[in-house]
Amino acid sequence: MANDFVTDDFEPKQANNTVKKHVPRVILASGSPRRLELLKQVIPNFEVASPDVIELEEPEIPPDRLAMANAFNKAMAVATRIPDALVIGADTVVELNGQIYGKPKDIYHAKTMLMELRGKTHRVITGVALVWIEVGVTRTFAEVSHVTFKQFSNADLEQYLARVNVLDKAGAYAIQETPELIIQSYTGSWSNIVGLPIERVAEELSKIPNFAQYFPKPREV
Repeated sequence: MANDFVTDDFEPKQANNTVKKHVPRVILASGSPRRLELLKQVIPNFEVASPDVIELEEPEIPPDRLAMANAFNKAMAVATRIPDALVIGADTVVELNGQIYGKPKDIYHAKTMLMELRGKTHRVITGVALVWIEVGVTRTFAEVSHVTFKQFSNADLEQYLARVNVLDKAGAYAIQETPELIIQSYTGSWSNIVGLPIERVAEELSKIPNFAQYFPKPREV
């Protein structure tokens, strides 16, 4: 799997030796339907809870650490209320030349973002946090992909904005929706660009004690 940056931001705690007697409860701390569909590829049954947190936007924080911090805060907001569940949090940012592009405030902001990204290669960084308080697991990591935009016309831009709801998406675009209008190419994990690097998520879940025994062979992603 091609990627340019992978890190641990929080040192994993030593998992205790309590053996779970039931299939672990898993919660996705996200209201994103895209992340929900991606997680189904590795975990057939899980719950969804939208965390009530304010996302950090500090420009002085490196984008990889910013994404991991937001993912951790989302996961902890749910995990502290439900300590017996393994909670998965995620946050995606788009970065170009040190500038972070989050979700646009309105359609005019979205248009400005896309015009700034036009004809250039940017990074898509998704931070992920796995928190299972009862077992003592706290794990964060970040995955990076690169996306190159076409030198698309203003007409193509207007058509894209008319066909895709961009207001809930980092960078004001979705690689899975009408990509031929604005995207030239990408490298790295496609699912990472969508919002959850499912290949890495499956890898990290397989390392967690008392979890891998219930999901020993994730579906091919």
